[in-house]
Amino acid sequence: MVGHVLKAAAAANVTSSALVVGADSAWTDGLEGAPAVFVQEAQLGTAHAVLTARDAMGPQHDAAVVLYGDNPLITPATIARVLARVREGADVAVIAFRAEDPTGYGRILMADGQIVAIREERDASPAERAVTLCNSGVMAIRAGAPFEAIGDIGNDNAKGEYYLTDMVALARAAGLACAALEADADEVEWETWTLDSIAEYGGNKMKGGSKTDSGSLKLPGQAIMIKVDILDPEVGTAG
Repeated sequence: MVGHVLKAAAAANVTSSALVVGADSAWTDGLEGAPAVFVQEAQLGTAHAVLTARDAMGPQHDAAVVLYGDNPLITPATIARVLARVREGADVAVIAFRAEDPTGYGRILMADGQIVAIREERDASPAERAVTLCNSGVMAIRAGAPFEAIGDIGNDNAKGEYYLTDMVALARAAGLACAALEADADEVEWETWTLDSIAEYGGNKMKGGSKTDSGSLKLPGQAIMIKVDILDPEVGTAG
């Protein structure tokens, strides 16, 4: 499934990749894209995972896009769109989606048409939990000061982890520009996937969809979820 994400990134002209895995994660060679692998020895949150791979971010890179191994249906077009938004002037850009049931997702908080924060559910107020605009986790960050600001993210939250989602509030406080772009929920919602179900869903989507009443795909056989963070720095010639 990680291979699906790497192929989508490559098709979006992301030319170098770094893969962050947990210390207890099984790993096999042979993925297309030959990503550099970084081991997150302690599971301290998504911002910590990205910082684990910070050495992959070189002076030739103009942006980084953070993707996830358990989002195998993300398309090259969505990856290219979030990177383009950074190149058009945003310092941070996130992919959001509308959820009928937002339980479990971080909420995208907007004010006057601008994203002001991403609130993890366990840290959200009742009013914030009623928000149905959700965070997919996919985020593009401009190289330089915006990317380095990830190191300033703290862990003052219910889990004591370093949330990449806090990047939005941190960036806004520093006067940086943040943007939210909506994508199809079917593309970026978290699911438990098998390789067969990915192929089946891809075919069904082409034919107009074959979904359960709840909006989730019926998954055949034993399902697995790979929880892997991928940091894909874009090598870049901005226009």
